[in-house]
Amino acid sequence: MKARIASTTPAALALYCLLAACGGGGDDPGPPPPTGDYDARAAWSDFLDGTPGRTASGTGNDNHLYTLRLGAVPVAGSAYPVTATPANRADVVSRLSIDNVVAGNGVTQFYYDDNLNLLGSQDDFAVTAPPVTTTTCDQATTAAVPPTAAKVGQSGPLATSNILDACVAGATVIGTSTLTWSVEFENGIVYFCINADDVDSGSGVRTLEKDCFETDPAGTLGQRARFSLRAPGFAVDMRTP
Repeated sequence: MKARIASTTPAALALYCLLAACGGGGDDPGPPPPTGDYDARAAWSDFLDGTPGRTASGTGNDNHLYTLRLGAVPVAGSAYPVTATPANRADVVSRLSIDNVVAGNGVTQFYYDDNLNLLGSQDDFAVTAPPVTTTTCDQATTAAVPPTAAKVGQSGPLATSNILDACVAGATVIGTSTLTWSVEFENGIVYFCINADDVDSGSGVRTLEKDCFETDPAGTLGQRARFSLRAPGFAVDMRTP
């Protein structure tokens, strides 16, 4: 997750580290989904409060094995760097490996208010070979929180943001990011998902990332996860064992 969960870490790492023939992945719908309510707001809060790392693997459409470890760590006493606004903070930490060789690491610092509305993020990622390090920031222009009662198949907004080339006031806008939540079902498991859709203003390149964590109706996240990355000419779906 830019870590981004979202606009930059794993997806950007994938862009830097590979790119092959076009393709995608389909999900097996499995048995019929449950019809009860799931507390998506509690799941979002549980994620931000600290989600131990989950490791998922899958073969990309380029026939290489991708492994992503992703989790969140809460950090106290923070302020959103672009505006210096006091905020809560969750560091989303990710590591992407290709064929069991570490390709890059990312950290996205999510800043949010006491109502779980995102203010923005600072996104740091480093590619192993050739060495590349980048820092950008997202500044939210709109923000929302998930509902306390959501059905499987429902989704909604978390934030729309400008991607900035530096974490300072007046930095240049280099892209846009849309972050959404969804409640999804696969093979008997209900997932709370965080979905990132990022577009580079200069090139128009679009990257998509979906980070899903098993959830129960109360919004408590479980051990199983699935992660998906999409970039021009590249697609991979990864799942925990």
